Amino acid sequence: MATTLERGTAFELQLRRLFEAHGYQATHNVRLTGRSGAEHQIDVLAELPLPLQTVRLIVEAKAYDQPVDKDALLKLTQIVDDLGADRGVLATTSYFTPGALKMAAGRNVDLWDRDHVSRLLGEAALGLADDGAEAPITAAASETGLLGVIPRVSMPEARAAVEAGVARRRKGGLLGVGRVEEELAEMALVYATFYELTLDAPVYEEERRGLLAKEVVRKIVPVRLSVGAHSGRIVTIDLAGRVQGTPYTLPELAADEADALKALPQGWFTRDDLLALGYPQGKAQRIVSGLQAKGLLASQRLERKVRYSLTGLIPIPNGFRAITEAFAAEPLRAEPKLLRGAARSQAAIIRAAEALAPGATVTGLTVLYYPYYGYTVQRQDGSRRQGLLDGLSGEVKQPADR
Repeated sequence: MATTLERGTAFELQLRRLFEAHGYQATHNVRLTGRSGAEHQIDVLAELPLPLQTVRLIVEAKAYDQPVDKDALLKLTQIVDDLGADRGVLATTSYFTPGALKMAAGRNVDLWDRDHVSRLLGEAALGLADDGAEAPITAAASETGLLGVIPRVSMPEARAAVEAGVARRRKGGLLGVGRVEEELAEMALVYATFYELTLDAPVYEEERRGLLAKEVVRKIVPVRLSVGAHSGRIVTIDLAGRVQGTPYTLPELAADEADALKALPQGWFTRDDLLALGYPQGKAQRIVSGLQAKGLLASQRLERKVRYSLTGLIPIPNGFRAITEAFAAEPLRAEPKLLRGAARSQAAIIRAAEALAPGATVTGLTVLYYPYYGYTVQRQDGSRRQGLLDGLSGEVKQPADR
């Protein structure tokens, strides 16, 4: 029978090879010094060089028989913050306690339980980890199971468009004014991460009742929203087929704040209304202060009392057009190179959507990848500039999720 050390090492090595199979530079068992000066032992350091940045993941492996508790999550969160990494991954051959799952919401750490790991490695390979043996990454284990929008603009077309822009800058304007000597240095296909939410949302429609009478009827209809996984910003597809940001962002909400938003009236209310809902004085004050800081409450003083109204509520439906309502999504053959990591957790996005879309219930969430071509241009003076070209519209632009 394998020892605990052998099982742990085998699991760490399999995770390292998993990340390597998806294009990461992965290092096993390294020591790094954080901003605090403390040294941290890292099971797997996974780095993905991209044109605009290098994504850095800290992976902690737990080859346990018992569920992993919140202490392991808190420790990894602190290490990720101290090292300034993009994200942490806490992977286990077991499962997580309810406390750990609840605490993970809104944190910069992904939890991979046995079911998730087995989908990535394959159950047979995971069984070998249980036995303390290392197995190669198989072709089946390398299947991503991820959905992405396929670019309409090819790499040669994208390169030609960027090089045309470089040529115009090199030529300059009238009599060469504004001329910039530069060359396209590198280009790569990268993906922005979006969450697509399916919600059952209430709408009000006017229906005829006989020849003259009309009645407003409340109906529950399915609605789709595309939300940036980095910023939480809702995006929509415009009439020209371009991804555009909207004024609506799903903020990070504490559980008490989300519950209060669902219970509070959409008209004016006072702090006494929170007390009437059963919140203690101190908690009511914290909720009001938190919602104000997030820009979700407008205030007005009347005589000696301050009254509030909700702002930032999502008008559903309001003409939003989700990405998959305009473009077909297909399984990706390989792990996508990411423009940036998903800074917002799925649980936090769901909580905010249900709180800010009155009466709506989230019934599904899909992770979706949208293509861009990231490029770097080298100037004659040695400096560089970077840009993005939309993989569907062909426009040079900033991503909608920013």
